[in-house]
Amino acid sequence: MGRVAGKVALVTGAGLGLGRASSLLLATEGARLVVSDVDEGLAGDTAAEIV
Repeated sequence: MGRVAGKVALVTGAGLGLGRASSLLLATEGARLVVSDVDEGLAGDTAAEIV
């Protein structure tokens, strides 16, 4: 686990690009995530991949 293990991270723009990549990386490091995007479907896709 990384330095963010057990911490909460809010990622905006989590549907694509840097936001998505950041979300996936933070999840692998043990962070608890809140993801958002203007396109709810894309944010949901990212969340589904994490879970």
